[in-house]
Amino acid sequence: MQVSSNPPMQLVAPPMTPFPLTMQIGMKRFYGHVFLGPGRLYFVCGRKGGAWGAAIGQSLGGLVGAAIVAAATPGAGNAPTNIVDEATVMQAISANEGSMILEAKDITMIKHTIWWRMIKWHGKTVGLPQGMSKDLRLAIGQWAKYHNVPHKV
Repeated sequence: MQVSSNPPMQLVAPPMTPFPLTMQIGMKRFYGHVFLGPGRLYFVCGRKGGAWGAAIGQSLGGLVGAAIVAAATPGAGNAPTNIVDEATVMQAISANEGSMILEAKDITMIKHTIWWRMIKWHGKTVGLPQGMSKDLRLAIGQWAKYHNVPHKV
C-alpha cells in the first residue's frame, strides 16, 4: 500500500460577486452592494440618503424634478474591489453603518416585477426603488430557489 505525501486538498469558497443595489426602508435609502452567500444575503452599505428629495423631485416632474431626483439619489457607487470572501464581507458590514445581513430563513418574499420591487424580511418591506440588475435577478433567483425562499424575479 502506497501512502501519498501530498497534503489533503482544502475546499476554498468561491469569491463573492458584488451586485449594486439600492434598498429603502421607510424614507431611508441605502446605496451599496449585495453579496449572495450560503444562507445569507449580505448588503454592504456605501452611503445613506433620504428618499424625500426623490419624492419631491418626482412630484414636480419635468426638468426641475429630474434635477432634484438626480441630486437626491446618487448611484450605488463603485464595487468594493477588495471584498472576495465571506469573512471580508462580514468585516465590511461591521465597518459600514447601514449594512445588513439578511438570513434566508427570515426572508418571506423576494419580488421584482413590473409593479413590485421588494424583499420582505423580518416583517418589514425593504423596497428596491431602482430594482435589480438582470445579473442580480438571475443570481438571486437561483439563490432563492436553493434556499427555499419564495421569489418572483
